[in-house]
Amino acid sequence: MQAQGTNRSLRVGAVSGGIGAFDPGSRGELSLNNSTATVGRDLRLGFNANNGALFGEAMLEVRSSLLTIGGELRMDALAAPGIETIFGIDGLVRGLGGYGAIDAETASLAGLVTVDFTGLGAPPGFGDWVFDLIATTTGIFRDVDDVQFLGLAGGYYVSFCGLAENDQVWRVVLSQADPNQVPEPAALAVLLFGLAGLALARRRA
Repeated sequence: MQAQGTNRSLRVGAVSGGIGAFDPGSRGELSLNNSTATVGRDLRLGFNANNGALFGEAMLEVRSSLLTIGGELRMDALAAPGIETIFGIDGLVRGLGGYGAIDAETASLAGLVTVDFTGLGAPPGFGDWVFDLIATTTGIFRDVDDVQFLGLAGGYYVSFCGLAENDQVWRVVLSQADPNQVPEPAALAVLLFGLAGLALARRRA
């Protein structure tokens, strides 16, 4: 099953929902782009049976959107090889017009998370930029298995990725390298040693 939302609001009533969560061997996909969506209770990504011998795959993509879950965001750990959650970072504000984010009462994370900075480019100013991609009210009880970052602008790097705020937030921090930063002593020593070797080689030539 594939579902897409672009420039719209979606709502699932006071029931639990699932993506790839009910049919082993299936793949469910939900993609939100500049949209809002609300799930009244729980949202489950992936499904496993027979201790993971059978599982349903799930892909959740949130770009410039806010997904609100009234209960638990559950990524099935035993189905984790087939679970991917994609956050599109297109701006500095959380939700519509900015970066994709999820609010939930609680969360159990698993699988692969892709954080795509392609739409952001180089942020204005200098310093650190904080992206709270998943925020909960009672806590996150399991971290993801793997994270990949796409589209980082030159001179920028991810300085932090993981749980924060007493394990209630899954956060990514983007930082800009300081072009005027003085090298660490060890790095400076390596640089001077290399320059000295280069000068000696030139004299011998």
